[in-house]
Amino acid sequence: MRIQSEDHRHCIQLKFQEVNMLYYPSVRAQIEASAYDFSASMHSVWFSLDEMHVFLTDLVRLKQQRAETTVLAGMSPSEAVLSIQKIDRVGHMIAKIDLTRTLPSVSWNIEQHLSIAFEIDVSLLPSLIRSFERLIPKDENEQ
Repeated sequence: MRIQSEDHRHCIQLKFQEVNMLYYPSVRAQIEASAYDFSASMHSVWFSLDEMHVFLTDLVRLKQQRAETTVLAGMSPSEAVLSIQKIDRVGHMIAKIDLTRTLPSVSWNIEQHLSIAFEIDVSLLPSLIRSFERLIPKDENEQ
């Protein structure tokens, strides 16, 4: 799934790599983000399937003008938080991702943070919804 600015200069990309349906239904993804000469990637972020369904439902509500924000957070606290939100009544929107990685040190932990945000075109929402729907594994009962 790729979210990008109208000028194609800024983007957030989620590449889903693994599904775990055995213990806790979840999906592992690689995240790449770049905007305004900043970039970051995380090679392994787990998202719960329940959170993915809520994100998708809220994306649809955002498209229908019934929601202001949708958020997808990784299972590890503050590791990765993706949000799409309206910023005005006209419908302009921003996509934002906050990435945090804690690096253990001998005497204390060092947290690395990167927050990237950029404006996206509202017309991107239908294709974003379709691509996200394809990423969510179907339950055996739904197939």
